[in-house]
Amino acid sequence: MYNILLSESINEDKLQEYASSLLEKLEDPNILSIKKSNRSIIVRVDKLDNLEEIYKKLSESVGEEYTFEGKDTGVVHLRKKNELGKVSIYFRQKLNSKNVVILKNIIAFLLTNKSTDTLKDRLNLNQDATDTDIMDTISEKHESIYDIAVFAKKLIKDKIPNISDVKISNTKADLIIEDEDGNKYGINIKASPKSVVSGNSMSLGFGNEEESLIHNSVPWYEEARKLFISKVKRTSKMKGQPTLRKLIKAKQENPQIYKQVLNTINATIRKTFLTKLRRLNPSKLASFVNDYRMGNEEERNGYKSFFRLTYDRRGVTLDRIGKGKLDREKIKTTGLTPSKVVKEVEGNIKIDIPNSQPLVIRSIGISNFLTDDKELLKVKTK
Repeated sequence: MYNILLSESINEDKLQEYASSLLEKLEDPNILSIKKSNRSIIVRVDKLDNLEEIYKKLSESVGEEYTFEGKDTGVVHLRKKNELGKVSIYFRQKLNSKNVVILKNIIAFLLTNKSTDTLKDRLNLNQDATDTDIMDTISEKHESIYDIAVFAKKLIKDKIPNISDVKISNTKADLIIEDEDGNKYGINIKASPKSVVSGNSMSLGFGNEEESLIHNSVPWYEEARKLFISKVKRTSKMKGQPTLRKLIKAKQENPQIYKQVLNTINATIRKTFLTKLRRLNPSKLASFVNDYRMGNEEERNGYKSFFRLTYDRRGVTLDRIGKGKLDREKIKTTGLTPSKVVKEVEGNIKIDIPNSQPLVIRSIGISNFLTDDKELLKVKTK
């Protein structure tokens, strides 16, 4: 019996190495990460409903002596014919921005037993849906997110006793929790590795504000509109004053020009932002990183404690984040200047300050320069 178990264990170790190697060689864009765990493999993918291509590539990659089972369940079991043992490959979807919204609303629901209109909307339920309807939909369509929320609830209640209220927020704190004594706690939710700080969207304003990190003589949306008008006039018969209504119609008629202008303006904004960051003194750069990571000092000081709830391939964790600023003196003595600390890595802007988690900004720009919504006209980072 012992020899049988030993043989099975050895075979499973070999299968795990073999399967991991196959997955890495696929270089499929849908695969985000691959992790070996307890003779199984966790594969984080961009979309769970797009696994057929991965299954097909895997089937074509293995030799005839191997078999696959369970392709319709999000789990693949790989075996070698005529040998004991198997390795299970679990496919799990990453949390995108929509799922994070669902997650924080489910956590609030579990902590308070009160549903929100936003949760019902994201679950495609009517506003008169009952708690039973909500739980049934979550179990059916968002089982993995529910599992995260259940674990998060336990972690939160261990850190924050006597919870009296939970609010959904769009500040640095996705959840604002209040205890029976009136103390407030902020919880920021991330679906990225803890080694990289990828903050929520930060508004940098219109660009013409004093001391702006994207300074321009006029708001960037006005710059974009001016460029759009000049390009459209070459190809259309726009007459009279170019009102916003006319510009929106021109956008519908010239979508490629609109997209080209948006990309051009956002590229200029990015260049301006990078240049400004690299010219900041270490103290101001440290303040920027702190504000980006946890909101401004006023917001941070409004909480008794500030936490980051992280979900990544290592599981769910809840870490307390200090409210203090980065050690500016230590930054100065490292000999690293902002021009060396602010980098461009794989299309991202990375601020890698010594003795601090790197801050990664994935994009910066205007999302729509032809709208009357002032908030949407602001330049934001992601």
